[in-house]
Amino acid sequence: MTCEQQRRRSDEQDRVEALSRAIFWGADHMMIATGRDGVILDLNPAAERALGWNRYDLIGQHTPMAFHDPAEVESYGRLLSAQMGRPITGVDVFLCRAGAGVPDEREWTYVRKDGSRFAVLLTVSALCDRRGQPLGYVGIAKDLSADCRLRETEKALTDSVERFDRLAANLPGIVYQRLLRPDGAVRHTYVSAGLKTVLGYEPQELIDSPQLFWRMVHSDDLPSLVDALHRAAATMRTADLVYRALTADGEVRWLHSIAHPNIPVSYTHLAGDSQMTL
Repeated sequence: MTCEQQRRRSDEQDRVEALSRAIFWGADHMMIATGRDGVILDLNPAAERALGWNRYDLIGQHTPMAFHDPAEVESYGRLLSAQMGRPITGVDVFLCRAGAGVPDEREWTYVRKDGSRFAVLLTVSALCDRRGQPLGYVGIAKDLSADCRLRETEKALTDSVERFDRLAANLPGIVYQRLLRPDGAVRHTYVSAGLKTVLGYEPQELIDSPQLFWRMVHSDDLPSLVDALHRAAATMRTADLVYRALTADGEVRWLHSIAHPNIPVSYTHLAGDSQMTL
């Protein structure tokens, strides 16, 4: 190898190392490097912030067991032991699969220095030499706290909707919510199963086709109904309405409807919560 080739190779190695350092120090995710024995060699600022540890209190003195839930480690260790046919305990629980060339991705609970806990998605990979022998390991952990909060919010919302559906199913008539945009466009965000019972239409039909509402209203009653709903929207007063509607089979039915206009938080639409009964 010529001197020029050596210089170019050295420059390339310097660029790779500089890029690696930039990624390690600037990453939003927690990154922790260990030796082959699992003892921590380095951790990035994101890991320091998330765990509440000073890096020098961990480097060379602790393994990742310092901030893992021991019960989780023991449980996963039993599973790995059964799979691999040998005892897997302690820090080896994190390293054994990566050491075999298989990156190990799994959700864990991290325990901060102050004892508080948070969920992470941890991926452990081996750092290998040219012969494929592990030199050490790196763990990259994503904080799942926001994801967990989102899942909890979504579950609470789903539970709330299910409770409301059960309540609405036991009310006589039809319960629905419609949004009126400033440009006059209308859409229905909720329609109870009572629509099928009273008028023979599936709730999703009205949600998918808002104009179906107007087609259901008897043509002789449509002008007065439109006027009454517009007045309710303008004055924000409850509308007490009686009108005729057509079922899916063309049968005429008299309906008594009470509509309560309100302004959603976004203030971009007018929402109306209504109940119609025979």
